[in-house]
Amino acid sequence: RADIARTLNMPINRIRVIATVVGGNFGGKNEITTEPILALLSKKTGRPVKGIYTREDEFMSSTTRHPFIMDYKTGMSKDGKILARKVRLVCDGGAYCSWSETTLGKACILSAGPYNIENLYVEAYAVYTNKTMTGAMRGFGAPQVCFAYESQMDDMAHDLGIDPLDIRRMNAFHEGSASPTGQVLESVVVRDSLEMAAERFGWQDWNK
Repeated sequence: RADIARTLNMPINRIRVIATVVGGNFGGKNEITTEPILALLSKKTGRPVKGIYTREDEFMSSTTRHPFIMDYKTGMSKDGKILARKVRLVCDGGAYCSWSETTLGKACILSAGPYNIENLYVEAYAVYTNKTMTGAMRGFGAPQVCFAYESQMDDMAHDLGIDPLDIRRMNAFHEGSASPTGQVLESVVVRDSLEMAAERFGWQDWNK
């Protein structure tokens, strides 16, 4: 209502939205797209107006997830303890800003992963490109950086000859760990989750 009211320069109490059941948001429904246009057409014609996207319209006119360029440099001891990490993130926002600032902020906070790292430096940029506008998607930058740091954890485990599960156990957050922003963590279940996943997956048998 607020977005339509602002776009049409009308008081918000003159805007009535009757929503259908849309299920979860998952980020993709955070944006307004054709709503102000349809409202304006209806206002000008005095008639109800309906807009329907084809699959092609959806990909061309709605928002997409933010592509990232990610550079990770991590220092690790021979026994697998993470000593330091330097991260550079470039977030492709497309033609308009939309949720790029929020997405980049979340990506920065989560770029270290669920691991204790005493020395962390993160440099991040959101950039405009001549592409479809990006927007809110499930995770807000978390899936992108998760792919980067977990891929690197596997690479480092391989290079050091350490079980990838063990290297995660060694560095994972525990009760009382501090996040990169200084938040003291409570009810931390990272290690418990790793153990349960490894047991159900049959990691020891698979990793022989």
